[in-house]
Amino acid sequence: MKIIQLHAENVKRLKAVDITPDPNENTVVISGKNENGKSSVIDSIWLALQYRSAVKDNPQPLRKGETKGIVTLDLGDYIVTRRFTESDSSLEIRTPDGSKITSPQKLLDGMIGDLSFDPWDFTRKSEQEQRTMLSDLLFKITDGKLNLADFDAKKQDAYDARTEANREKKRLASLLANLRPPMDGEPTEEVSSADLTRSITDAISVNQKIRDLESENNRLVKQEADARAEIVRLENLVNDLKVKMTSNELDLRKIEPQDVVFLQDQLKGIEEHNKRAREIIEYKKMRVGLDAVEEEITKLNAKMELIDIEKAEALESAPLPVKGFTVNAEGVRIINEDGEEVPFCQASAARRLKISLAIAMAANPTLRVIRIADGSLLDDDSMAILKDMAKDEDFQVWIEYASRNADDRIGVYIEDGKVA
Repeated sequence: MKIIQLHAENVKRLKAVDITPDPNENTVVISGKNENGKSSVIDSIWLALQYRSAVKDNPQPLRKGETKGIVTLDLGDYIVTRRFTESDSSLEIRTPDGSKITSPQKLLDGMIGDLSFDPWDFTRKSEQEQRTMLSDLLFKITDGKLNLADFDAKKQDAYDARTEANREKKRLASLLANLRPPMDGEPTEEVSSADLTRSITDAISVNQKIRDLESENNRLVKQEADARAEIVRLENLVNDLKVKMTSNELDLRKIEPQDVVFLQDQLKGIEEHNKRAREIIEYKKMRVGLDAVEEEITKLNAKMELIDIEKAEALESAPLPVKGFTVNAEGVRIINEDGEEVPFCQASAARRLKISLAIAMAANPTLRVIRIADGSLLDDDSMAILKDMAKDEDFQVWIEYASRNADDRIGVYIEDGKVA
């Protein structure tokens, strides 16, 4: 579908124009000196078909001093009429037999990709601007299904997480470097000094009891010796003392002497023991933390690689001839003749133009119309490429050409808002 006829009144600098492109030509050149309305012709097409987006770049589409304007496009299968005032616009679409389309903008949205995409302008943009233009175009023609910004956001999140993980890895590694690794047989748990102190106290008490019993037994022995001198008088007492001595001896056999010196030596070394145990516990904790962070970094690296793969697959399946294209944070990349990935700007001028035209054509498969501003900057080779591709792919390319003087007339010449 192409433009068979264009009629525009009171659009920007235009008073009234009627243009019927030659059906045997695939390029329509609109020439004229600056400020005479040639850009207004190209913009009138855009305003008629995509008013909401076109009016953003043309905030005052109505010719100064007028109250209403109109653009009519005969597309063969449909006749599109856009009427507008300073504050409002209306759209009407009819078929050649006069039938009115009930949802006109929905029909246009379904068959138009993005008329604002200028392939010639795209070739001259910076890498970042090209990336933005291509991202916007993909978002529009896929109804928002392919949003490169989503991939960028996911990758940035993974990048930020990896940065934080690397920072934590560095912190843990620094702490770990100040700790000695544990050796076999070294303590892994702290010992309670309070428990050991209680054991010493208990041991001292036991030993004191032994001394007390021994002292008492010695006293009893002496008493026994004294009693033997008074056997007769003290016979009953001797028997009682023997019983008590026997009892004491039984108690002595039940109680083991305690090595208090050994326990005291342990108490002296307990702080060094516990210090080393704490250090080993801290080392193992740091080691576990460092291993976990390194594992997380590995996962994040894999996640970032997966995001790049998903983006590449999404671009591969996008409805654009972007074979060999890669869109990254810096801009657009392309595979050169040697199979190397290089910035799009490093490709030859001819190849850049061919690729840009192919993108614009893929974006508008139904309404096969492309607009090019600054056509006067196209050299003969570029113009030849444009005409050949338009003919081969059966597209209609509307080109704005800035005339150098009144004699420099190409195609449809616009003068003072009218076709001269």
